[in-house]
Amino acid sequence: DSVWHYYPEKHKNIYRNIERIVSIGPRGQELLTPYLLRPAEAYCFTPAESEKQRLEKASRERKTPLSCGNRVGTNRKTDPKRIIGKQYDSVSYRKAVRYATTAARKVIRKNGGDPDKVLPYWTPYQLRHTAATKVRKEMGYECAGATLGHTNMSATAIYAERNQGLADEAAKRFG
Repeated sequence: DSVWHYYPEKHKNIYRNIERIVSIGPRGQELLTPYLLRPAEAYCFTPAESEKQRLEKASRERKTPLSCGNRVGTNRKTDPKRIIGKQYDSVSYRKAVRYATTAARKVIRKNGGDPDKVLPYWTPYQLRHTAATKVRKEMGYECAGATLGHTNMSATAIYAERNQGLADEAAKRFG
């Protein structure tokens, strides 16, 4: 049960010379491993790779015979308004969370449920808050603060010091 440590190059407290360590437990490692088989300087997740997968899936699930309609790849704009970036940013991440929530709500509605009662629209902040609440309930405030990278009591309402060991324990338990 080892824990990986990820040290982001950029984070909001870098100007204060505060090191940010993200602990990744066994579940997270299992999910990330297929994306690590690339050069060390490459991003694990890229919009171009996601778009390629989306287009391949659309091609596989195509209902129109290949002899009819557009040939695969021929209906691409030569000068698109949106250019796919080399990495995700906070805006694209927020949009992805919103898209996933919308897709899940459609499934709920299709199955006769009321998505407003079952699944609210989520934001990245809400996902972070929910995860922190789970860690806090099961492992305490200090562990939640360490997991979130907080360094003062006002951020986590408890201890001024982070405890990386507790963050590692949370990563082992929650992934």
